[in-house]
Amino acid sequence: MLALAPLLLSLVPQAQSRSPQPPETSEERRAAVEREVTPRPWVQGGTFSLLERMRMLNVPGVSVAVLHEGKLDWAAGYGVRDAASGQPVTTDTVFQAASISKPVSSMVALSLAQEGKFTPDTPVNDLLRSWQLPADGFEDAVTPRHIMSHTGGLGVHGFPGYRAADALPSVVQVLDGDGPANTGAVRRIEPLGRPMRYSGGGSTVLQLALCDLTGRDFTSLTADQVLGPLGMTRSTYAQPLPVERWPDHSAAHGGDGRVVAGRFHAYPEQYAAGLWTTPTDLLRFAREVQRGLANEEGRVLTSDWVARMLEPQSEQTTMGFFLSTFGDDLWFGHGGANAGFRCQLYGSFDGERGVAVMTNADDGSRLADEIIRGVARVYGWEGFVEPALTLEPAGRELASYCGRYAFGPDRVAIVALEDEALWFHAPPTRPQRLVPLAPDGFLVLGSQARVEFAFQGDSVRTLTLRAGGRDVARPMDEFERWPVEDLVDGELELGLEFYAAVLADNPDDPMVAPDRLREQAEGHWGAGALEAGVALVALVTGHVHDAHQPTVRQGQRREAQIDGQPALLLFLEAIGVDARKGTHEGRLSVVDVASGADHDGLDVHGRAYTKGPEPSVMSPVPQRFRTFAPWLTETFGRKVYRVALDAGSSCPNRDGSLGRGGCTYCDVEGSGTGALRSGQELAEQLE
Repeated sequence: MLALAPLLLSLVPQAQSRSPQPPETSEERRAAVEREVTPRPWVQGGTFSLLERMRMLNVPGVSVAVLHEGKLDWAAGYGVRDAASGQPVTTDTVFQAASISKPVSSMVALSLAQEGKFTPDTPVNDLLRSWQLPADGFEDAVTPRHIMSHTGGLGVHGFPGYRAADALPSVVQVLDGDGPANTGAVRRIEPLGRPMRYSGGGSTVLQLALCDLTGRDFTSLTADQVLGPLGMTRSTYAQPLPVERWPDHSAAHGGDGRVVAGRFHAYPEQYAAGLWTTPTDLLRFAREVQRGLANEEGRVLTSDWVARMLEPQSEQTTMGFFLSTFGDDLWFGHGGANAGFRCQLYGSFDGERGVAVMTNADDGSRLADEIIRGVARVYGWEGFVEPALTLEPAGRELASYCGRYAFGPDRVAIVALEDEALWFHAPPTRPQRLVPLAPDGFLVLGSQARVEFAFQGDSVRTLTLRAGGRDVARPMDEFERWPVEDLVDGELELGLEFYAAVLADNPDDPMVAPDRLREQAEGHWGAGALEAGVALVALVTGHVHDAHQPTVRQGQRREAQIDGQPALLLFLEAIGVDARKGTHEGRLSVVDVASGADHDGLDVHGRAYTKGPEPSVMSPVPQRFRTFAPWLTETFGRKVYRVALDAGSSCPNRDGSLGRGGCTYCDVEGSGTGALRSGQELAEQLE
């Protein structure tokens, strides 16, 4: 049935972007957050469930904890901590905190200053014994205050970490950029003071200074000064993570949702990026800061030292935190981004509110932000979420926009109508819903991308995608077909044969460029089409896209053998794919974690999602429209192959009648075979 009255988004905001009052119980509040993951921008009715959004963004696992009225309201784990094994995230699962390590480390430094070991304004070179920070032509001294607030003018923004097979440098080697260090030397590159210049390198200088000063290793120093006193029992700065802590740690995952080689990177830059922890432990840390703000007795810092810690040192930073204003309220916080981990922490100055979100994927920052926006809406925190865009009636039938569109060779978009809603699918990514912004303009729900249509009469002339740029597509006719569509439809043979033919004809064709095909493979993996991604890379780029899997040479996708078994099948089995069924075995369902009281007397409510009947983060998305290849198979009862014929004529999409780009089926004269020029009539070509 056609939708005759689609909705138009106007820019008239709703009066409120938050709930007037939060639900009464912690269970109700948690359930509301799980339904109200809020993207940027957002529309009423356009939020997502947490598990749905995890699948869309390829984030296998998430852990969340929320502080309400000064107490831990609830904590929960979602998804899996390891996409390969399907082991569930629980509230005890430790993640890499990445740069949230810095404010915790800064509390360690300030606790030593509180003990009189040094002052925040002591020159850092006076604390260093095993190394000195070169002056580099600057006469004034860098101090711990400068380093903790990123106002020391030091270089090296952050660190990529080291894979399991890599040699770990010493801290001195990191600071000098020597030996196995994978970053440059940490040196002064700007004058002291404002504006601030973020420097993980500076944090590493202070790490060495604290160890030199105390004669302690950083792992034990942090445990004794902060982690132990605050009851952060699930936390450690040990790098790499000791094997005995592995039973409930999260693996790191790339943007495609797959485990990184070696499970996670190690960070000898512990002050800057080395903390393993949970959201619940991070809120214990935030509560220590809030106790000081309320002039209550702290377990590590006095209220005076907490005030010093939160005193602005630049427009954005304090000694350890970034400051944010939401509505009329001031918040302290910090984000984190290590390889395969993204996380965010916020705490309010009023001592009542806080939230910590930790994810185990490279694309987790967006999800963490959207979860926090959902928390703010459910709990009524002002300023975190802009007013929703409202919906108003408009005129054109939604079916008018439906069709298949080509941006260029093997770059297509499909617009389809289902349940009176439009869906936009740019293979190999997952389909996303469209909501109208203007008579012929739409928002891709869950993103900031826009899709605009230009009409000629009653027919679409062009589709324009605005997503960080401007990309224009033309309508495709029913017989035009690209291999990316075959792979999405499960027609691996057809799609791979097309790519192989292009590669054989012209290895330099942009369609089969290695970087492009890796992106395509990751897109297929991210959308749940694991076999398509693996087979594509194995066939075309000459190796399976995984550091731990066997090499498969070009053209040997099916023939490559390891101990008598096809290499591709072995790889699929290793990641849990039944190649005969085309399914992934990981599933998700709800399992409650026993509630209890921690040493603060705060009720902890947990939830984990484990194997069961629900779709997993890695499950394929159901097809939302009928495509050409399945129709041909059903109509003729067998696979139908495309055959290129040379009729000696050109094409209106190439000769200028309709366009000049054409497609890779044809050469400049209209056919890619050249058979007619070699003397073969059509009948001979068909034979």
